[in-house]
Amino acid sequence: MKKVKLSLLSMIALILVNNSIAGEAVGYYSSGSLKDGLSYEREAPFIHKLFKARNRLYSTDDFFEVVKLIDQVVQGLDTVGEKIQIGDLSNLKGGKATGHASHQNGIEADFVYLTVNRRLQSPSATYWEEEFVSGNKLSPNFDLPRNVQLFEFLANDIPTSRIFVDAVVKREVCHYVESKGIKGQARIQNMLRRLRIEDLHKTHYHLRLFCPASDTSCKPQSEPPMGDGCDAFSQLVIEKSERVPSC
Repeated sequence: MKKVKLSLLSMIALILVNNSIAGEAVGYYSSGSLKDGLSYEREAPFIHKLFKARNRLYSTDDFFEVVKLIDQVVQGLDTVGEKIQIGDLSNLKGGKATGHASHQNGIEADFVYLTVNRRLQSPSATYWEEEFVSGNKLSPNFDLPRNVQLFEFLANDIPTSRIFVDAVVKREVCHYVESKGIKGQARIQNMLRRLRIEDLHKTHYHLRLFCPASDTSCKPQSEPPMGDGCDAFSQLVIEKSERVPSC
């Protein structure tokens, strides 16, 4: 599989954050807060921010640096120049975000899947404008090869804990990597392990990072179970047994 490469120096430069002003994740994903959150309204003109009226525009600086890396990777996968579309991040000070069990401490966000037509959804819409799963099938507008490449990057090259997706998305990713003869590769296995099936993700994927090492008040989530999870029923049972709110 084609791999998007960033130089070691550029990766280091993007990840380093001035800890004296960096936002801090506090507590757990589902019962936490955000200290000194960074505003995407001010700092992130390169993204397409959805649901602006909700004012969930904030994350830690560490998560923001990851978003910049994601933007670079998406541009590298696309000759047209698709913008990354982000739904909810966190509130200014984190805490409860209506409609979510998590999004509370600034190290996770919702992203629109990469599309074939590259259409941007309206930032003033109150909900996602497109579903990518219908009738137990992916829509023709779901760009499976590019999404697989993006998921591989997210799972292996940034500090990703989990990527929540719809069951049909996970199933089709499993079939795709099997058809390409790459399912057994270490990077692909780690990607499949971190792709977690969750309801209400026909419209977007949800990226959750590990607690930053410098954020000593952040409470980490346990690692996902071992295995690629390509038996969807088995994975659903495993996720429910963790008894951890996902999104």
